[in-house]
Amino acid sequence: MKKTSSAGAETRQGICSSCENLSLCSFTQPLRQPVFYCEEFTSGLVRTAPVVVEKKSGEPAVIVLRDGRRGLCTTCDDTESCLYPKDEAGIWQCEEYRCESSVQEDQGRLNLERRSVDTTNILKTIKKHDKNKGALIAILEEIQAVYTYLPEEALRLVSKETGRSMTDIYGVATFYKAFSLKPRGQHCVSVCLGTACHVRGAQGIVDEFKRELGIAPGETTPDNEITLETVNCLGACALGPTVVADGHYFPHVSKSKVKSIIAKAMAGLEKIDVETDNRFFPLPASCPVCKQSLLDPDNPMDGYPSVHLHVSSNGTKGGLRLSSLYGSGTSALEHPIPANSLSRFYCPHCSSELPSFSNCTECGSPMAALQVRESCAWEVCTRQGCEGHLLNLNQMNMQK
Repeated sequence: MKKTSSAGAETRQGICSSCENLSLCSFTQPLRQPVFYCEEFTSGLVRTAPVVVEKKSGEPAVIVLRDGRRGLCTTCDDTESCLYPKDEAGIWQCEEYRCESSVQEDQGRLNLERRSVDTTNILKTIKKHDKNKGALIAILEEIQAVYTYLPEEALRLVSKETGRSMTDIYGVATFYKAFSLKPRGQHCVSVCLGTACHVRGAQGIVDEFKRELGIAPGETTPDNEITLETVNCLGACALGPTVVADGHYFPHVSKSKVKSIIAKAMAGLEKIDVETDNRFFPLPASCPVCKQSLLDPDNPMDGYPSVHLHVSSNGTKGGLRLSSLYGSGTSALEHPIPANSLSRFYCPHCSSELPSFSNCTECGSPMAALQVRESCAWEVCTRQGCEGHLLNLNQMNMQK
């Protein structure tokens, strides 16, 4: 095992400062925070009470430090105000432990983590979803869209304003891979390593991204531009190896395409001017079953009447509005739907499910068809997060 120098031992924070195994420890030491849990921690110190609690009449209890005290309380910034009971051998696990002084100088990444949180905009986001008790995911999505991750200060504000416990919020933030508790780059590239992609050489694609970007999966480039991730499934097994960059699917990826994907992500896949790009044009839309119009002029999007639909996914039902500007991709959900989830679209007039005539060319999922005119259907992908769309002019195809 690698031996730690005595000089290095003196600068350690957390439980390392009193661990008997420190000089022989070969575990990787975090650069940005102290260690406060380790299965290999050993301390033969005498179990003497390290702190006492003094309380004057009418005043809150105060922690009084004693020489020789051990545990997280030694370096915790909140020791003076902490009212939690203290174990005689010291506290070695605490969810409220905080030690800002242990953060080392890593200025490039530190600036990103410590960027100020605009509480005003976050409060507006929370208020916008105030009447929807199930809007936590939507709130977190909007926060992450601004900061590229979920800052602790923002999560605590969401907890306070919504009445949801930090445990619930943390559970949601860690359950969905789309959320991140640490800063991400401005662009996110995800490579699928599921079985179907793996057997088609997905690991080689990952290695090529590592070589081009100079980072490993889970890391961000030094300029905070691109974060590289690997996922177990993107729901497009037939199109593997599959890569998703900023929500855009790239099917049948080969090593020779990696550099192009990086360049497209850096250039900005989302930067489209719908007013000047002739690939975008307004379309009428009606239900293929009852033939009634689905356009809602009272709720415009991109300057045109929106398309009003009902949608259901994993037991959740609600409204959906799409821009009638073909190719725009602008949409709004009444209730949040997790990324990559499949949905069913329904007519708000007759409640019939919109038919599917083909599969998405980007992710392979079923498409939902809206009628433009006789023998012409506008089809949109039913997978949340995919912007696949097409105009179907094949009359035979629409009869299946």
